[in-house]
Amino acid sequence: MKRLSRSLAVLSGVFLLASAGVVAAQSADPVRDPINRADLNCMAVTAVLGDQTEEGSDEQIGLLSVLTWYLGRLEARAPGVNWLEQVLPYLDGDPAEMLKTHGERCAAEIMTFGERLADWSARAEALAAKHDSAGKR
Repeated sequence: MKRLSRSLAVLSGVFLLASAGVVAAQSADPVRDPINRADLNCMAVTAVLGDQTEEGSDEQIGLLSVLTWYLGRLEARAPGVNWLEQVLPYLDGDPAEMLKTHGERCAAEIMTFGERLADWSARAEALAAKHDSAGKR
């Protein structure tokens, strides 16, 4: 019985190591990672929208900020990948279809981030006002 238990333990260990190898191999290509692909789609949607706005407008500058936010997320996860190059094939598709397929999800992500940023900004302004009134600035 001890021998069977030991054999099962060894077999389980081998299976776990093999499983870890498969998972590592699947996640070894960051370009194929579903989270990164979703961010690439949103980056492309943002680029398409930015291209449709007036050059240099506040809207275009805001969209460039969003594009940079997505690029930063991708760079943080996989800094060795040329994400600007990777987004180009996404820009080759039909813009209307891209917006239809990914626009709502991307907009929800952007709105959530924008709300967090607005909340942080309000709190930072309150702290600045507090320091101004206390003469700490």
